[in-house]
Amino acid sequence: MTITQLASLIAKNEGKKSQASVGDIREILSILGEHFMFISLNEIDEIIHKIMMSGARRVDKKEKRKK
Repeated sequence: MTITQLASLIAKNEGKKSQASVGDIREILSILGEHFMFISLNEIDEIIHKIMMSGARRVDKKEKRKK
């Protein structure tokens, strides 16, 4: 999956389908990539874990709203 595909997927999941939103998301992903170049793998694992936990909380909230 390319960065552009990932940015488009994120934008579509959030309901923002304009090019500006996709461009903003691509920029954020690029900044994260740059940051990851200068930190250890342990720190990267910790960041990814935090992102995943945040995603799990969002899914829980969405499921509770549906009920």
